[in-house]
Amino acid sequence: MYLESGDAALDRLAASEQEAGAQAKDLGTDVQKTSKDLKDLDEASDTARGGISKLLDAFEEGSVGAGSFQVGIGDIRDMLDGGMPDGGIKEIGEGLLESALQGEGFAGSLGNVTNALGVANPMLVAGAAGATAMGIALLTATADAVAASKDLHTAQNEAVGQFGATAAEAERLGQIGVEVWKNNGGESITDAAVRAGKLRQVLGVMTNEVAAETTSASLAFEQVFEKGIDDQNRALQSLVGNFDDLGGSGTAALDLLTSGFQQGLNTQDDLIDTSNEYATFFAQMGFTSSEFFGVLQQGLDAGVRDTDKVADAFKEFQIRVIDGSDATRDALASMGLDEELGDQMNRGEVSFMDGFGRIQEALMSMDEAAREQTGVALFGTQWEDTFRPIVEDINLTTAGLEVMEGATLSAGDAVNNNLGSAWANMRRSAAAA
Repeated sequence: MYLESGDAALDRLAASEQEAGAQAKDLGTDVQKTSKDLKDLDEASDTARGGISKLLDAFEEGSVGAGSFQVGIGDIRDMLDGGMPDGGIKEIGEGLLESALQGEGFAGSLGNVTNALGVANPMLVAGAAGATAMGIALLTATADAVAASKDLHTAQNEAVGQFGATAAEAERLGQIGVEVWKNNGGESITDAAVRAGKLRQVLGVMTNEVAAETTSASLAFEQVFEKGIDDQNRALQSLVGNFDDLGGSGTAALDLLTSGFQQGLNTQDDLIDTSNEYATFFAQMGFTSSEFFGVLQQGLDAGVRDTDKVADAFKEFQIRVIDGSDATRDALASMGLDEELGDQMNRGEVSFMDGFGRIQEALMSMDEAAREQTGVALFGTQWEDTFRPIVEDINLTTAGLEVMEGATLSAGDAVNNNLGSAWANMRRSAAAA
């Protein structure tokens, strides 16, 4: 079960309140709090209750979104935790979230609001106990759970609207969204669920576990490399759809892209486009996905400006060498190769790698003038633009980018290795328990 209802969350609060009050009383005795401290704490508790009440009202009416709701709850918690006991709690609290709370003061109660939301058995955190760290943590967790529950319903509605999902499919996307969101993926459950739906459009139906992993990887890729879901999907559709070695896995394709980005293949911001445009060609020529990226890497290392030029040069070469023209046949014969080599490559009798290797070796054995003439005949303008300077350095038999499994999620973890992310993860996990 991915989310408890707001009712269940409030039941947890009710069950814990007695213990919270007892601990707060003990805390007050231990530090000999003055009556003024207790009065301030009591007023702060009222402020927090009223503030959360107003936030819940605004959230229900739609004037405050899920993200702003969570921020508001966090501000209330920070006000209480950071302001005790001598930080001017009352003044800070009365100024809190002014735009959301102005007009009616702090009237009303959490009970009235939860009733409006259809949540039974409301329980208020009262007096000084409500201002203790435990009381505020319970109140925050309750509000988080209510907001998460509402967010889940929004996610399911979005799934129906954006993808024409059935009720069962919408529920499933919502569950995937919860699983991703509670592990710090996405701005909201809706954000994660919609991402999962868009990935499904390209990658097909996946198990919940695989879909959650792929969605998490997609969100991590965007966070690290600033490439959104639409850009990603263009590349994923071409890579997964053409390279069998990826096993139909979007996560594996994202790991390939991540490794490419990390190893310098995107210096001209073109790797996504190159992947989309040339994956079909390289797959048809017998390359694996890592070999495809390895060829791009060799070309860049040899001095070609960007991956598009590397990939396009090989595509143009393939077109010319199999065209069967007299010029191509004469050029092959002048190198001492079978003039039928292009036809043999076209029929699949000789692989692209093997055919290119034979031509490359023959070219390197020629004197400079003859090499220049033959290179132009076989490669056209790509000879001067690309192949001449790199023909000695390209080795298709050794091409292969080193790809680390889990590279994308690891990159995301590295970026999020901070206390803020850890705290967010803890709160989300608790809300989705």
